[in-house]
Amino acid sequence: MGFYEIKTSESPLSDQRYYFVLKASNGEVIATSEMYQTKQAAENGIRSVQLNGGSTDVKDLTSSTISPFQMTMGGSFFNPMNNK
Repeated sequence: MGFYEIKTSESPLSDQRYYFVLKASNGEVIATSEMYQTKQAAENGIRSVQLNGGSTDVKDLTSSTISPFQMTMGGSFFNPMNNK
């Protein structure tokens, strides 16, 4: 069975932030979360994944012509490099 680990940012230049990693039973990383301001917020993120993860659509972008700097948001494409 997989498990979650809560970690802290290692950057000495910024405030300490928290994130979580979802790992498979063999220890392989399956997913990494966004950064959270507090440990409680990271724990809430884990609960959200546990509650909603099974109902999430999976989009296979491996055969897409999308730039590696693009990501999907709400079914549309967002390119942070061109965000003006």
